[in-house]
Amino acid sequence: MQGWRNSASGTAPSVAVSSTNRSLATASSAARSARAEGLGGAGDGGDSFKPDLSLYDEPMLQSRFVRDVDGQPEAELLLEGIHCAACVWLIEQTLLRAPGVSGVEVNYTSHRARVRWNAAATRLSSLLLAVQRIGYRAWPYEEGRLALIEKGERRSAVWRLFVAGFGMMQVMMYAVPVYLAEEGSMSADIEQLMRWA
Repeated sequence: MQGWRNSASGTAPSVAVSSTNRSLATASSAARSARAEGLGGAGDGGDSFKPDLSLYDEPMLQSRFVRDVDGQPEAELLLEGIHCAACVWLIEQTLLRAPGVSGVEVNYTSHRARVRWNAAATRLSSLLLAVQRIGYRAWPYEEGRLALIEKGERRSAVWRLFVAGFGMMQVMMYAVPVYLAEEGSMSADIEQLMRWA
């Protein structure tokens, strides 16, 4: 996993606040656009599904996935909708800006995040909501949920491959006559039309 980004020790990248805010706003806007186009993020299933995140503040439920590290709670989360390093950066920056968060580590490869926060300053549900607001979903890490997410991503990739292949077949329907026509059997304007198609 990447090294800890710690807001208290100042190990997060030092960038002018105004440019960082612009970058955060731009990345958030890009995530919303991708969600609107159906390319990823929390919009994959539509925004109509809004679970009650306050359930994750219950101590009995937290005992399964939150551990105490140096007197602060730390949770391992599973992230849905991350596709690139910019997604990782956006989630890290969003969580680091949340009040009470002392450390964030996001791993793109495993789609996991470790978050450490001050329980007196914030709740886990508000951190999950902050991630949801920028177009992603975060859940307590569970092996079963990971398998479901991976199955959904594979199905989506197969459909995208099918659509791309079908589109390519349509393009080839226009290109094949140019390759199969004998010399002089096709007028120059029709041949040019086929090349443009």
